[in-house]
Amino acid sequence: MAEPLSQRAKTPWHFWVIGGVSLLWNAMGALDFTMTQTKNEAYMKAFTPEQLDYFYGFPLWLVLFWGMATWGSVLGSLLLLVRRRPA
Repeated sequence: MAEPLSQRAKTPWHFWVIGGVSLLWNAMGALDFTMTQTKNEAYMKAFTPEQLDYFYGFPLWLVLFWGMATWGSVLGSLLLLVRRRPA
């Protein structure tokens, strides 16, 4: 017999800590991806010209995979925090 909704187990506190840390970590990656792809001058001035050439020389397929991985991880963290099954 299924448990009534009022008797479901509480979510442990460490679930929220891990979910929050994963969201912050992945948000930093999303910020890096966005700033690199938009060539934000204030963000990119921390890199040497050689490093900039490296970043700007990425092939399109690599940028697409980088973006999918970055934004997919942010989505996964959000889904985890809202407790959705696809997470």
